[in-house]
Amino acid sequence: MASNNLSLPYHILKRDNYQSWSIKMKSHLKAYKLWEVIETDYAHIPLPQNTTLLQIKKYDENRAKTPKALSCIHSAVSEEVFLVIMSCKSPKEAWEMLK
Repeated sequence: MASNNLSLPYHILKRDNYQSWSIKMKSHLKAYKLWEVIETDYAHIPLPQNTTLLQIKKYDENRAKTPKALSCIHSAVSEEVFLVIMSCKSPKEAWEMLK
C-alpha cells in the first residue's frame, strides 16, 4: 500500500546560500501545504458552536500547520542560523528574519 506521506530532504541554509535555499524551501513548504502560513501568518479562528466532526478535523489540521512550518524551517538551517531565529514564534516571523 502506498503512503501519502512525503519524505523530501531539507536543503540547509548557511550564511551564503539564501537565494537558492529560499526557492527550494518554498517549494518544499508548498509540497506539504504549509506555505500559506508563511504568506498569511495564519490566524486561528475559534470553532463555532455545534461543529461537525469534519469541521473539527479541518480545524485541528489548520492549527497544526503553524508549528509544522516552523519546525521545517528550524530543520533546514544551520546551527549558526538557528540561533538567530530560535526566538521567533511564527514561521512568517522566522522567514522574514532570514530574508
